[in-house]
Amino acid sequence: MKTGFSAKRLFRKGLRSGLIAASLFVLVFLVARYGIMPHFRHAVPQGMPRGDQSDQKVQLEFRPLLWQEVLQTSTPQMFVIRKPRGLIVSNAPESTFAPQETFEPDAIHAREDSAITLGTSFRPYFGNLHTHTGWSDGKGDPATAFAHARDVAHLDFMAVTDHPEFWLFDQDRNWRDLKDIAKVFTSSTFVALAGFEYSSPAFGHYTVIESNSVCSAFKCARLSQFYDWLSGPGGEGAVVFFSHPLQQKDNATAYEFAQFRPHPGAMKKMAGIEVIHWGGYRHFLDGFSGTQPFIDEALELGWRLGSVSAQDNHGFNWGSGGTNRMVLLLNHLSRESVMEALVQRRFYATSSRLLQFTAQAQLGDGSWLQMGQETETRKLPAGDIMLVARFFEPDVDQIPHRFEWIVNGRIVGDFDFYERSDMREYMDSKQYYAGELKLELPRHLLREERLNYIYARFYQRDSLDPFTQSSPIFFRGSNYQPPAYAGPKESW
Repeated sequence: MKTGFSAKRLFRKGLRSGLIAASLFVLVFLVARYGIMPHFRHAVPQGMPRGDQSDQKVQLEFRPLLWQEVLQTSTPQMFVIRKPRGLIVSNAPESTFAPQETFEPDAIHAREDSAITLGTSFRPYFGNLHTHTGWSDGKGDPATAFAHARDVAHLDFMAVTDHPEFWLFDQDRNWRDLKDIAKVFTSSTFVALAGFEYSSPAFGHYTVIESNSVCSAFKCARLSQFYDWLSGPGGEGAVVFFSHPLQQKDNATAYEFAQFRPHPGAMKKMAGIEVIHWGGYRHFLDGFSGTQPFIDEALELGWRLGSVSAQDNHGFNWGSGGTNRMVLLLNHLSRESVMEALVQRRFYATSSRLLQFTAQAQLGDGSWLQMGQETETRKLPAGDIMLVARFFEPDVDQIPHRFEWIVNGRIVGDFDFYERSDMREYMDSKQYYAGELKLELPRHLLREERLNYIYARFYQRDSLDPFTQSSPIFFRGSNYQPPAYAGPKESW
């Protein structure tokens, strides 16, 4: 006598039901993704300022320097330059970087005895704060990633920032384990940090470093929920960055980052935005409006953001998957100094692996502001404001090309090395590049009704098109009023 359903038939029926349920889920997701959440199209977001668009330019002065002058030291040491061997594919997560050691005998000093900044003794420390492992959509594990970054890529610091949306059943345990692993790998010569990447298909991706807990896009489905979580106990101690705006077209919607709609709690925690990613920097210069960079659009709305460079590694290439570096200005390397520099926005983004760089402004009392710092306009001199940038590039293949000072969204001064006949001998250097760029900024270009910002961009020329951007210096006008929070304006 037959019993009705065999085990095989039950299995087939269950499998069929599962496939139907999965298909319905995919259908609902696609309808929501492409119906409710439309793809992004360039349009000027309502109420978004465009920056100051005056065409006035100010004369910029360049002065070549010896490496002893720009690094304020006389301690010599042979420097090791690791150059790429073969093709580097920098616009994909599986990119590889095969180092080849070459030696330049008269290049540099011991870093610990130097200071690239004026008025302080800060020097650059190189790292990467956006990486993935097999704990989400990458490869390997956090311990392998930290060891590779330290021993192969020779980074000074790195964060593992996996997607917690993959941690459906063990989120809290994974977060505790990641923090424990980071502590084990942290020493006086390498700092390992725990982080995660909040990944919403509607509101974009955010890199969160060293928070108290984790909030995935499943738990914080609305952006207002994520921002409120950042403002609460879960986000205590966190430093957050906007990640690759409009970079991943399948995740680019009209709601990404709410197009920088102000939120007081999030604005205190948000320290930067990626201006260099897999494919370089150019696609970040158009912004949501198509007329100015993403960072400028956010700064115009009152966000205080620094410039971030990321590799976003997904393979066994943590830190060695390209030339992108995030560079912190520190007086020594420790977890505390790294977190302090991130909070202070004292960092710059670069795709030149070895470039030492600073961009500063002088106050009325003669002291120097660092990138990322904020002060009141009344502390500036009554006349012109001295802006100074300094750089040291030990790799002779990274030839200086162009330098720009940006004030409130426009280029106020530039210097094109290729157009200057008196620069030919300097550009043919066989040792290194070092120099200082000065600009005397007219006081009236900073306005009292706004939060003014000044940052520098430095372009170099080789097959990889290196680019560097400082974090801004901020000058708060006497009549400036922070942006008002209008509450969440989400469609669902």
